[in-house]
Amino acid sequence: MIRLIEIYSRLEAVDGFLALMLQQSDNYSERIIKDRIAGFVEYIDHIYYVIWGLQGQGKLCDFDTRYILPAISEIWLQVKREFTWNDRSYYELARSITELISLVSFYLSRIEGNNDKNRVLH
Repeated sequence: MIRLIEIYSRLEAVDGFLALMLQQSDNYSERIIKDRIAGFVEYIDHIYYVIWGLQGQGKLCDFDTRYILPAISEIWLQVKREFTWNDRSYYELARSITELISLVSFYLSRIEGNNDKNRVLH
């Protein structure tokens, strides 16, 4: 659950930064945005491989297997689909980030609403 909250926080930061950069478009801003998005993609890759590594070792609890693993997997797929880009406009990036924020919010609300007493926050 904490991983999903961290993903949400990082997405919000990228979204806010992109909104700021939309106000002052130049080459420096473009490079910074690409660096921020690349850092976010690397973070998602790391979380994805860690969670699947734990799954492969049988170290995930039932809650993580049922809720966190599918959420991380779908988020990872969306990130790969939306942020493996060459030349996309800031507005296309902003739309992709907004969609990803909605996806993460969906999973957070779904997890919060399940009332699973075996939930382990880590």
